[in-house]
Amino acid sequence: LDAWNGLFGGSAFTSITVSGYGITLYGSNVELTHLNDCSSLREVVDNGCITSVSQECLKNCIGIQKIVLGSLVGNNALGGSVTDNNVFLGITGNIIELTIPIGLMTCNAGAPDDDIAYLVANNTVTITTV
Repeated sequence: LDAWNGLFGGSAFTSITVSGYGITLYGSNVELTHLNDCSSLREVVDNGCITSVSQECLKNCIGIQKIVLGSLVGNNALGGSVTDNNVFLGITGNIIELTIPIGLMTCNAGAPDDDIAYLVANNTVTITTV
């Protein structure tokens, strides 16, 4: 766990499950960072610990198929603002399941966060809101 906690800025993970090409994270108040350019990553599944995602976090994770980030907190949880922060830059042509808090679908003057808009514009995305 120490290596993972260091990778994610000293966050307090309590458990990390890596199976196949996916990561499942457990802990509290974690900012997800540093997964960019991980082309073999298929899934990021949060079980209640990820409260924010850094700029370019999943950039060029071209194999991603499932993103569960239901614990994000606030309108700026994706990349630090509602504008496009390249969180999903380079991910195109995929079929993706995305789970996010409902507030991120209207946080940008009634429109979705621009990072979500980018993902939807460049992929086939099924969105589940929580």
